[in-house]
Amino acid sequence: MYVDPNVKAEDNRSTAWSFTIVGGIGFIFLILLELDILPIHIYGSQKIFIEVVMGIMFLTFFSIGIHSFLSVKKLNAQAQNETSLEKEITDWFLENYTEYMISYTDEDMDESNPETYFYPRNDKICELIHNQYPSISDEFKEHIAEQLYITIFPD
Repeated sequence: MYVDPNVKAEDNRSTAWSFTIVGGIGFIFLILLELDILPIHIYGSQKIFIEVVMGIMFLTFFSIGIHSFLSVKKLNAQAQNETSLEKEITDWFLENYTEYMISYTDEDMDESNPETYFYPRNDKICELIHNQYPSISDEFKEHIAEQLYITIFPD
């Protein structure tokens, strides 16, 4: 299943903010706990154990947040590349192929059920895209084919 890199980037951005904020608040909590500012009274080895375990947990959260922020940049670049490639493929396809060229197998279809047209037409579009752009992923190719189908056969 194709997932738009813009959606992935937005998901990573929200993950980054969430984990970074939780990690930061956790560190503040640990500092306040250590300074005995909070009305929580834990002493001795229990306090050390809680601070170490929670410190590791909040450090992990903070690290996940920072890692997610770094991956957002990569995903934004990938989104730009895929958007331009999708536009290039769409423009190429619409310049070179017509509805008639894709519908050549329609006489074999059941006219009472136009939904049966989708799969053969979509397969033909995928095949034509694959012949021109063999290196793109199947998921991306399917995504573009579906968008082209909607454009060429709007009803």
